[in-house]
Amino acid sequence: MRTRARRPRAQSRLLRVFALFALLGACADPALLPAGSGPGTRATPLPLAAHAVGTWTVHDVSAPFEGSVLQLDGSYATLWRECGTLDYAALVGPTGRLRVRLQGGGGACDVDAGLPWLEAATTLDADGERLILEGADGTRLATLERGGTPPVHDSIAPELADDPVLTDEVEATLTAPAIETPAGLTPAAEDEVTGRWYPDRHSPANPDAAWLELRADGTWAGSDGCNGQGSVWLLEPSGWFRTGTWAQTEIGCGGFDVGRALASSVALTFDVDGALVALDEDGTTTGRFVRDLSDSLADPSITV
Repeated sequence: MRTRARRPRAQSRLLRVFALFALLGACADPALLPAGSGPGTRATPLPLAAHAVGTWTVHDVSAPFEGSVLQLDGSYATLWRECGTLDYAALVGPTGRLRVRLQGGGGACDVDAGLPWLEAATTLDADGERLILEGADGTRLATLERGGTPPVHDSIAPELADDPVLTDEVEATLTAPAIETPAGLTPAAEDEVTGRWYPDRHSPANPDAAWLELRADGTWAGSDGCNGQGSVWLLEPSGWFRTGTWAQTEIGCGGFDVGRALASSVALTFDVDGALVALDEDGTTTGRFVRDLSDSLADPSITV
């Protein structure tokens, strides 16, 4: 059964079959202007997450990965090696916190082995023109230097190696701030939302078919009732919330699309009943979830 990638927001580039990344919002650094920029070209410095869009060469890692090429495009991260690619969903928040999840790969690389140095990283930081991946204890796990040429692979479409471009649309998505919480709702904290949730409406024939689990490691898993779904999530104390592009199988389904609801959301809140309410950038509800399945109502229009 084929798995496909689904983006949380419109982007200008074609989807990669496996590659997924949602690198969002972060601290500005005056030193981080893109190549060719200079005084008068921008009113403000380019924020870190937007600056990260592009092609980078990886250094300060173990021999198999030294000199490999990492591409970031605001909705995916792909590491290119002679054996093929490894692809990740990932997020960077306004404080530089990083969340990653391996989603797949192409060519002959060992997907199961993953990238230990990327998966252990919890922070993306800047060091002059370079980007630094750091672990939870502040240890430098990898250094990224701008530029590099992805290896050519017969089994991978060559256009997928094109240098990512920071469009106005992508930059706006990466730098969007936290929204104001609507009246009647309370901002949620990260430790309050971890665990399993169910949509507040369910199929009478299969009540627990659709579900969502927000995990403490920054990954999430779920189902629309037919397809397995999963990616990464990040909720900042400011209320800033994002999820990465998610991967799922392609079975037609009449259930509640958990992945789409999360991907459309920029805030997590609680209502007066303690339900988890996800909101889009306009403050409109994209999904309402309950902890206890008994609080979910049967809905005949849901047919899974």
